[in-house]
Amino acid sequence: VHGQEGRYQEAINHFHAAIFFYRKSNSLQDLLICYNNLGANLRQLGMVDSTIHYYFTAIQLFDKHLVEKEAAPVKEDLLSTYAMLHENISTLYGNLENVSKAIQFGNKAIDISRQIGDSVRLALAMISTSNAYYVDKNFGESLTLARQASAIANAIQHPIGQAKAFHLLSVSYTGLHKLDSAIDAAGKALVLAKNTDRQLYLTALMDLADAYHDKKDYGKEVVLIKEATQVFKGLDNVPFGLNLYEKLAQANYALGNYREAFDNLAISGDYQDSVMRLENKEVVARTEAEYETAKKERALALGQLQLVEKDLQLQTKRNQIFYALTALVIAVLVVVLLFLRSRHNKRLHQKEVEAIQQEKELQLLHALMQGEEKERNRIAKDLHDGVAGMLAAVKM
Repeated sequence: VHGQEGRYQEAINHFHAAIFFYRKSNSLQDLLICYNNLGANLRQLGMVDSTIHYYFTAIQLFDKHLVEKEAAPVKEDLLSTYAMLHENISTLYGNLENVSKAIQFGNKAIDISRQIGDSVRLALAMISTSNAYYVDKNFGESLTLARQASAIANAIQHPIGQAKAFHLLSVSYTGLHKLDSAIDAAGKALVLAKNTDRQLYLTALMDLADAYHDKKDYGKEVVLIKEATQVFKGLDNVPFGLNLYEKLAQANYALGNYREAFDNLAISGDYQDSVMRLENKEVVARTEAEYETAKKERALALGQLQLVEKDLQLQTKRNQIFYALTALVIAVLVVVLLFLRSRHNKRLHQKEVEAIQQEKELQLLHALMQGEEKERNRIAKDLHDGVAGMLAAVKM
């Protein structure tokens, strides 16, 4: 509601609050819509970088989500919002005169809308793509897409879609110098937007004024722009105000109303200053955000470095423990081997000692046996030579 009334900053504040709660509830569809609407309101304030940031934040959220696992109605809603984001990015790039990207995102929005059979999104995607061709001064292609979008929006009775299509028809006809057709299309856009969209109503007034300017009907142009200035009161759309008063100054100058032209130019100068302040504010905010991001990244890198150092210390300790255990195991193995070798040597020595003892015993037994044999021989000899001879002699 605030956005449609032109109170864009209030709308932005409410969307930020809504995002806070939707993040807690993990409601992706509502988050995507909030980011989209947040970007749309920031765009009205001329904060292009922030607008692009929120649009792409929403697209990244969608890309991370497993949409294929969702039920058919939920999947369709998500894809419809996805198409809307591409459509809005297309319009934004078109206004920045980055035609190739505008057409790229516009065609993606058209493809998604056709895929899910969403006529509303299809019409609006065609309008954003038509706007890209208009910016590129390809008025024929712009007119073709605007007509297709108008036919679809009319068939489904979608007033905003119809008004936007008539806006593109008007500016395309003006580009082709078909000024009566441009005036007719802008008039239809005025009727449709009057009670539905204040910003769109202002756009239609300016389309009419541009057509009358090309017809050199500067009096009618001044009347229309003055009406637009009354409608514009209360809106905080600085870029639109700058454009409005510049055109009014040019029209008054063409009519010879130099004083009014000078006053209008002075007001447009104030808006120009405001635009520069907004741009500077955004640059400062972006720079601050980049600085904060750099700080966070530095802190994160420092934390990671500390973790790496701790891991390195732990690894070093593990290595030291491993090496100590390995050395201990080797030492134990050496001791065991030495012990086993010593015991083996002792056994060998013991066996050698036992063998020597056995050999000595054998030698001793052998010596005893030899001594006994000699003694027997001696006794036998003594008996044979001594007593036996004496007995033989006695017998004889």
